[in-house]
Amino acid sequence: MPNWCSNTLTVTGPADEIERFRKESTGVPPQYTNYDMETGEEREREPEAPELLSFHSLVPVPDEVLKYGFSHQYERDEAGKNKKNETGGLIPKRGLCGYDAQIDLWGTKWGACEVQETHSDSCTNYVPPTEKDSDEWVSYQFDTAWSPPEKWVVAVAPLFPECVFTLSYMEEG
Repeated sequence: MPNWCSNTLTVTGPADEIERFRKESTGVPPQYTNYDMETGEEREREPEAPELLSFHSLVPVPDEVLKYGFSHQYERDEAGKNKKNETGGLIPKRGLCGYDAQIDLWGTKWGACEVQETHSDSCTNYVPPTEKDSDEWVSYQFDTAWSPPEKWVVAVAPLFPECVFTLSYMEEG
């Protein structure tokens, strides 16, 4: 069970760019191949609903990693049982799994959880600082596992060069 990190992401900029960010950051989470951990066989997976803030929408996990699966896969013997090393630990197969890829791409093992969105059209008692009086804004409050999505913000900000991204977070634990 992870320690949760509380995050607030505020994006300010021209109205059309804020709307583009809101639209492009909404989407489904990564759709990994689902393997049975005991047999290693692929299982059927239920489709997932779009998320209000999907890290995968703007910084996608590569297809080859989606095919590999989220969790580490392990070497198996001729009987189909997980192989163990001399200390009794499982031996991982080579290949980048979704767990590792998401940490590398986003800075956190899972996407945004418990997302709440506030934007300039829906709120009058909170106004973040903006570059210009005409700028709009959107703010997301969400949780991530263990750490903030700093790598994701660094990757996304250049896609919206007219916007300013501000990420604040609190790691409790």
